Amino acid sequence: MKLKHKGVVTNSGREMIMELSSARVPDSSIDSVIQTVGRWLGIHVCNAISERTVGRIIKEGGVAAKLQMVHEIEREKGFTVSGDGTTIRHLNFDAKHITVNAPSYESGNASDSQTTPQLESWKEISSNAYDTYNQAFKADGKYADPLSFAWYMLRNGSDHSEDQQKLDWLLVGWKELW
Repeated sequence: MKLKHKGVVTNSGREMIMELSSARVPDSSIDSVIQTVGRWLGIHVCNAISERTVGRIIKEGGVAAKLQMVHEIEREKGFTVSGDGTTIRHLNFDAKHITVNAPSYESGNASDSQTTPQLESWKEISSNAYDTYNQAFKADGKYADPLSFAWYMLRNGSDHSEDQQKLDWLLVGWKELW
């Protein structure tokens, strides 16, 4: 089994590396895990993957996710968002996701469960993804307006807590900017 073709990690190799990383295998151990599993399955694995290469592949996967998210939003012209947060042992955990016909997900930074930081987090997520998309396709003359994220948002799926109801009103105000 070859992990590289002419010095470039193959697509199947990249997928395997991203799956191992998602399974919480440390970047420094991914090559060793691939070599060990291959040996136990009786498969000779050619080429080694460095920790640096693993990091780059993971980073490229994040960029690809942002590109896909904006592409799907622009194609479908409608999506829903959902988010919530909690505090465990004085650590804030914030979860956000976007649903379109072809699912794309982007997680945000942890913030407290107050409405304004939640809105700012959605703005940061969308701005970052749209900036990535616009830079990637600048040469093709493609441009996606970051405010279209707010406009195409159909619904905020959340619990019915007071802060989420206030967030709904702030999202409506953000949509009106477009």
